[in-house]
Amino acid sequence: EGLRIPALKFYEEGRPNETLMRIISKNVRVPRAVLGDLASQVAACSIAEREFLKLAERYGFHTLETYFAELLDYTERMTRAEIGGWPDGEFRFEDVIDDDGIDDRPIPIVVTVTVRGDELIADYTGSSEQVKGAINASPSFAKSAVYLTVRSVMDAAVPSNAGFFRPIAVITPPGTIVNPALPAAFAARGLTGFRMIDAMLGALARSGPAASRPPARAATPGSASGAGTSSAARSSSSSLSAEPAGAAPAWTASTGPRTPASACRTSPVKLSRSSRPS
Repeated sequence: EGLRIPALKFYEEGRPNETLMRIISKNVRVPRAVLGDLASQVAACSIAEREFLKLAERYGFHTLETYFAELLDYTERMTRAEIGGWPDGEFRFEDVIDDDGIDDRPIPIVVTVTVRGDELIADYTGSSEQVKGAINASPSFAKSAVYLTVRSVMDAAVPSNAGFFRPIAVITPPGTIVNPALPAAFAARGLTGFRMIDAMLGALARSGPAASRPPARAATPGSASGAGTSSAARSSSSSLSAEPAGAAPAWTASTGPRTPASACRTSPVKLSRSSRPS
């Protein structure tokens, strides 16, 4: 059995949740590094809060709310304009995972992208039922796959904020590998998630003017290593690699692409070697 911890506040009223910090510390390989990373994120939030309050004091909360609302509306208009320039139609793509490590059967990942005017629907109906192995994904991962791929074929000038989501709908049928029911296992969901990205790229490539990168990252292999026995001297290293990407009408082949998971990009070599001498 695994221990599932519900969403809890890491900080409350400016004070850290010491109990939660101890739970985290006892369940990670290098507590010093993990807690340090969390502390840096808290520091970034604190700076953002401070600067936001300065803006509010200077312009007033009502004015800021108006600006923020307009920024979201502006992004929505730009997103709709981009989608509106694509041909209407349904564009289906199917990819397959060999198996889930338990049952020896192929696992289809199917997505149908429907472009209708200035709106887009990504429907994962037809994908495999949830599986026994730990490669089930989640609706949030499915949405991320859709948002990432649609955003990647749009003009870079389109802002990245919640206004971008408004013209896009994602359908994830319950009980499937993209929306499983408890107690489905999720630990290796990245394998399925990257296949969902590939399927979306394949569907978008069939939409004509939406010049898409070719499906390439069927899986993202990971490696992990560590050294040291005491908590003070212990170090660990992990990295994800992306497979070579093939060529497409608007893209040349790539032999060293980085993983599309922005939070998992490889650290600079000098930083890695200085903090993880092993």
